[in-house]
Amino acid sequence: MNVSRNEPCSCGSGLKYKRCCGRLAAEPAILPSPAPSAAPGEFEQLIALFHAERYAELESRSRLLLERHPDSGLGWKLLGAALGVQGKDALPALQYAAELSPDDVDAHNNLGNVLQDLGQFEGAVASYRRALALKPDFASAHYNLGIALCAIGRLDEAVASYRRALEIKPDYAEAFSNLGNAQRGLGQLDSALASYRSALAIKPDCQDANRAYLTALLYLPDTTVETLCEAHAAFVARMRVGLSEIVRPSFPPCDARKKLRIGYVSSDFRNHPVGRNIMPLMGHHDRSKFEVYLYGDVKRPDGMTDWFKSAADGWRSIVGISDEAAAEMIRRDGIDVLVLLAGRFDDNRPLIVPHWAAPVQVSFHDPATSGLKAMDYLITDHGLSPRDTLERFTERLFHLPAFYVHPPLINVPDVNRLPAREKEFVTFGSFNNPSKVNEQVVALWSRVLLAVPDSRLIMKYKNIFWNESIRRRYFDLFLTHGIEAQRLDLVSASDSGEQHLARYAGIDIALDTFPFTGSTTTFEALWMGVPVITLLGDHMVARWSGAMLMKLKLDELIAHNEDQYVKIAQGLAQNLDRLEALRAGLRERVAKSPLCDEKGRAHQLERAFRWMWAKWCAEQAT
Repeated sequence: MNVSRNEPCSCGSGLKYKRCCGRLAAEPAILPSPAPSAAPGEFEQLIALFHAERYAELESRSRLLLERHPDSGLGWKLLGAALGVQGKDALPALQYAAELSPDDVDAHNNLGNVLQDLGQFEGAVASYRRALALKPDFASAHYNLGIALCAIGRLDEAVASYRRALEIKPDYAEAFSNLGNAQRGLGQLDSALASYRSALAIKPDCQDANRAYLTALLYLPDTTVETLCEAHAAFVARMRVGLSEIVRPSFPPCDARKKLRIGYVSSDFRNHPVGRNIMPLMGHHDRSKFEVYLYGDVKRPDGMTDWFKSAADGWRSIVGISDEAAAEMIRRDGIDVLVLLAGRFDDNRPLIVPHWAAPVQVSFHDPATSGLKAMDYLITDHGLSPRDTLERFTERLFHLPAFYVHPPLINVPDVNRLPAREKEFVTFGSFNNPSKVNEQVVALWSRVLLAVPDSRLIMKYKNIFWNESIRRRYFDLFLTHGIEAQRLDLVSASDSGEQHLARYAGIDIALDTFPFTGSTTTFEALWMGVPVITLLGDHMVARWSGAMLMKLKLDELIAHNEDQYVKIAQGLAQNLDRLEALRAGLRERVAKSPLCDEKGRAHQLERAFRWMWAKWCAEQAT
């Protein structure tokens, strides 16, 4: 019996629970002989409960079985499966199963999956390696090992694990999809897209591969608004199976003046950029006029998750339940306006929307169209989506006065003196994900470095530059454009938040990526007194930093072409007095700007929800 949230649909050995392209799936069990005193078929009956998704009953009956057979490794695995799929603590049961059955491959694989769910990735790696020592051709364990290695930044090893899984099982769609994720993390965008296409050729309706493919397109410099529109239309066509016949349900009669019940759906109610952007809104909603329900697909809750639970009028976990079941839960709660957060990213759930979970359905923090006609609105602002935008959306755009909001950063280092005054050379920097640092970005940054003699560039993203292949890739790319390795500092460190922000003390000017620009990274740089130079693009994802700088009245840092980008960087580097003045005043400027207007943004969003609801009511009346 194999317990996994990360398994593919056809893995070959035992009972499984897993995330399969966004759904839970199970397959037949290959069972050891029952304990001599167990009733005939007793284990098979319990496995049938799993297949019937009667998990609570499976849990209680497994506990009864273990009272009679406490040394049954299979019994502990059954209990672990029941607990795990319900989001309960399955670790002790699965640890005991592995101890009782040290030669049981699935027991070690199961334990690795639970450790991974708990964020104990090093332990998960060890468990998967024990499973593979017992069964070297276990494709699922290679796959799961790849996921754990990715989580701790060992992307080269993860790629090798996924490739080994594919050697064993060439039609392994999920392995292709996750191989693409690792390749994207290494900045190998063309390879990543090829892997996603391979996954979709095998399994066209795989949610994870579809969303990863749509996300990867946002990183490519040559992606046009037409390409994005066509890709989202193709996504909807691929996912139409099972969705095309869904009939919009009847909702209760509409009262335009009622107290509105707002629902937010997200996997990011945790210490995450989206979570940090949503916290200010939760804290300032007018509870006399709005009730707030949160639907969390949060597999590793943290202290911020606890804050969200306490701030909400209702908290519902949707971990492990289908989109259809989640939509039914939302309808039962009587949600009036449902907000889908960052739909294409992480474990978010955009395909709840076609099940008509609420009368009004809204996309928020997704930097492109969802492509779903059942999604009524997309929240934006005029910096992200100007009135003359060429970008296409299936949703109606609703423009807030400003989009981005972030709580002021507290307990962080003070803004220090301009580093160039002491070093006597200018240091540029970027703490963006290397997925955003494509070859055209490297070419432009190289032009900047050549235009500013003796300047240096610091790059950091978590511990990613620990990977030798990614270090070598960037050294080679920059050298192609005339920048030698001694002008680059590729930092690899698992810093605390305070340590990470302290690194801005060594940076004079931040260089933004394109077409996928910074958001949280841009905000943090500005808060630490470091001006950010950005290249404004023609779709939302290419305008995040630009929209923020507009609200700070720092349009002078926004370039409209590559030549202007270089000119802005060169001009700042040559005017240290101007750069020093910017640095000294940036934090106060940000704190007093719309970027930190938490209460104001919450009220703007409430007015948006009220307007959407009134429009819905008017349409129902006619």
